[in-house]
Amino acid sequence: FILKKFSKQLRKKNITSNKITIEESASNIGIHEWNKLKIENPFMSYEFISSLEISGCVSENTGWNAQHVTMKDDENKILGIIPSYIKEHSYGEYVFDQSWAEFYDKLGLNYYPKLQSCIPFTPVTSRKLLLSEGIDDVNANTLAASIKDIVNDKGLSSAHLTFCTKDEVDILQRHNFLQRTSQQFRWENSGRESYFFIL
Repeated sequence: FILKKFSKQLRKKNITSNKITIEESASNIGIHEWNKLKIENPFMSYEFISSLEISGCVSENTGWNAQHVTMKDDENKILGIIPSYIKEHSYGEYVFDQSWAEFYDKLGLNYYPKLQSCIPFTPVTSRKLLLSEGIDDVNANTLAASIKDIVNDKGLSSAHLTFCTKDEVDILQRHNFLQRTSQQFRWENSGRESYFFIL
């Protein structure tokens, strides 16, 4: 996955510059605008992300404060979204970075809150930079670069985009993101019709 540590130095910069805004709920964006983007995984669809918010699984009370990064053009058309959350813990990410939090604590720094882009409770590789059809590299890079401004503006320790795709790795590394590679164990069904053939 991709991970970037940023300076704690705050900058008084308007995060809505470059047509970037923050939406605190998927419902503020809407199903039509969200699902017009290139979504290759049902777990990144509006239906799934919004259902987590409506059910309360993802909420400020559970430590998942939705902060969806949204990029719009001059006509207010959405060009891209990074589904994101400000988090006070590392639960539900299936990436274990508690040792980083402990290291921060030993240095007298706060690891939380942090910005996390992922599918909550779902360790599935998928695009995290949801882009509209035909979007150019300039806009894709603008969306990726906006993460730094958000982290600095909100005084967060870091931003994390986990279980993202190879082409997203390439985009993020252009903006000095660091790549951390881990292991994931998967079970694949080789044609068995039920669990009785496995047990």
